[in-house]
Amino acid sequence: MDIGATMTKNKTHLIAIFAFILAGCEGPSDIKSHPAAAKNVITSPTVDVKIPQNQAASSFAGVLNVNTATSKRLSHVSGMTTEIEKLIKDLRPFLDIVEFDDELEALGVKSKVRSSLYQHLFVLVDVNNSSFEELVLIPNVSRRNAFAIVEARPYASQEVFLNQLEKSFKKDRAKDVARYFIFA
Repeated sequence: MDIGATMTKNKTHLIAIFAFILAGCEGPSDIKSHPAAAKNVITSPTVDVKIPQNQAASSFAGVLNVNTATSKRLSHVSGMTTEIEKLIKDLRPFLDIVEFDDELEALGVKSKVRSSLYQHLFVLVDVNNSSFEELVLIPNVSRRNAFAIVEARPYASQEVFLNQLEKSFKKDRAKDVARYFIFA
């Protein structure tokens, strides 16, 4: 990652945190109950931070949202340890799955274990704006699949995106992969 991208990511992370504070939220778990969530936007004086409603839920199609999952739900995830659970609670919100993956790797969690965790726990990926690095962390998405997703952008609708997935994957696998995406 280049220094400019790192600075932008850090600035965006701070803006998201300030937006939570200004909106009166203590954290991502408050988003779904906050009045601003009904509009999908939490507003700060200088920037609007969009939080899709399907990101506010603690789970989506059988995958827990790492940013909003309760302690009880986290403790039931296969491969979850007290160290990983503490890391999640201490560092969320995670802006993307790459940030979460980097933190797990820094904690010493092996690649195979991280991949197993991602079957049950994830940060949703924006269909039109996600990085290649985010896409390849999605279970069952190869580098070739990720490249095809990026090359076919922008997707005009969720239906167009799902049709593209079905061209790259078997229908059942396309539905499984689709649960990791949001269309913002």
